[in-house]
Amino acid sequence: KWMRSQNFKGNTFAIVGHEPNLSLLATYLLAGNEYAFLEFKKAGLMCLEIDVVKSLGPSSAQLQWFLAPK
Repeated sequence: KWMRSQNFKGNTFAIVGHEPNLSLLATYLLAGNEYAFLEFKKAGLMCLEIDVVKSLGPSSAQLQWFLAPK
């Protein structure tokens, strides 16, 4: 809700967080689930693509890449 209310000028932004909320957010944006089906490890990175920030919601993102530390 907060992100949709912002007046973003660009099409790229970063979200920084930690577990368990980051996995829950990614799962919600990817599949609309309210339970995490993936887990971020320390220093993990993920790139999600969303066409329009104003349409941000359940299942609105596509996974571009996910990097897990060794």
